[in-house]
Amino acid sequence: MKSEQADTPGVVIVGAGHSGGRAAERLRAFGYDKPITVIGQESHRPYERPPLSKAVLTAKAPVEPPFLLTDDKWTALQVKFLPNTSCLSIDRATTTVTLSTGVRLAYEKLVLATGLAPGSIPQLSLNDRGICCVNAFDDAALLRSHLHEANNVVIVGAGFIGLEVAASARQLGAAVTIIEIADRPLQRMLPMHLSNWIADWHRDRGVDIRCGRRIASHKPDEECHLVTLDDDSELKADLIVIGIGGKPRVDLAARAGLCVNNGVTVDAQCRSSDRNIYAIGDIAHHHPGHGRYSRRLESWKNAEDSAAIAAKDICGEPARYDQIPWFWTDQFGNNLQMTGEIPDHADIYERGRIGESGYLAFYTQEEQLIGAFGIDCGGDIRKARGHIEKSRPVTRAILDKAGLSLKISPNVSAAEELSA
Repeated sequence: MKSEQADTPGVVIVGAGHSGGRAAERLRAFGYDKPITVIGQESHRPYERPPLSKAVLTAKAPVEPPFLLTDDKWTALQVKFLPNTSCLSIDRATTTVTLSTGVRLAYEKLVLATGLAPGSIPQLSLNDRGICCVNAFDDAALLRSHLHEANNVVIVGAGFIGLEVAASARQLGAAVTIIEIADRPLQRMLPMHLSNWIADWHRDRGVDIRCGRRIASHKPDEECHLVTLDDDSELKADLIVIGIGGKPRVDLAARAGLCVNNGVTVDAQCRSSDRNIYAIGDIAHHHPGHGRYSRRLESWKNAEDSAAIAAKDICGEPARYDQIPWFWTDQFGNNLQMTGEIPDHADIYERGRIGESGYLAFYTQEEQLIGAFGIDCGGDIRKARGHIEKSRPVTRAILDKAGLSLKISPNVSAAEELSA
């Protein structure tokens, strides 16, 4: 076993995705001057993932990964980057990690940014030709090579990834069918009226969405894939995309004895049950009571925010994770954004018609703004997020300024009072 130990152990970051790369950048920005080592399973340095299901797929020619930082900025960080390397174990007693290369590294602080493992389906194997996922850049590059030649595409999963890939495939002219086990797209995230609208929006653009269905069997041959659903209907495809999301990679943390519960359990500073070990990005699951949103988030913004919070705490600066969830997606030439919580039962104030550019909806409870959804109106969503952060009451003036009027109210008396 080889051992590497700097004169002053620094920060070791396990995971070279968006959150891991941002943590290294933020540590330097906040003045951390000790060694930083970033360990990545891929050959690529940190890059952003949102373009993988959109711009990378539709590009006319193969593209480079959407790197988080330019070559010059990454070099300026003076970070030791170990690509094609896995972390096998954590020894909390000696504050060291053992790598797949046989090297043992000492750390002062350890940051876990291991991300998600792609979801799998028993009937489908990624080893079969023409079956792809979009978990990493190399996956997307492979999918792109197939997608530009595909005529019939079957996508499993109607979450953000599945819907974005569907929009990209339709842009390239393929026929697309989405299979979704839930009753509607984005069921865990959006209320019924919004997810039903998204389903209709895709159907109007030629996407065949089949909800409440699962794959019963799959038979590949030289020409195409034959997929049989649980209602005995059959689909033929020359390309199948598994887009069902993933599970947090917590095996490393669990073996080290850290508290794990649908992710690595962390506090408001993104510290795990071991105060020398942090967890950020998709694997971080916040304690109840630490911030208003106690859960695990999979989003670009969470990668940014949690990386910054952990870096601040390591540098001794006051930090607390209390961020308002914010998600965005680009589909069919439109940008959809949502922030906060959007429950099924809330007063809804709208501007414009859903589906049209500029549409905006505020969701309120007891005259407090709790969430917002918009199409091509990022500025309005940013303002809404600010109102939610400050817990500002939704006044008639705020609604009038945004051009919003009441559409639906399960709480009639409160809405009538507000509308008066």
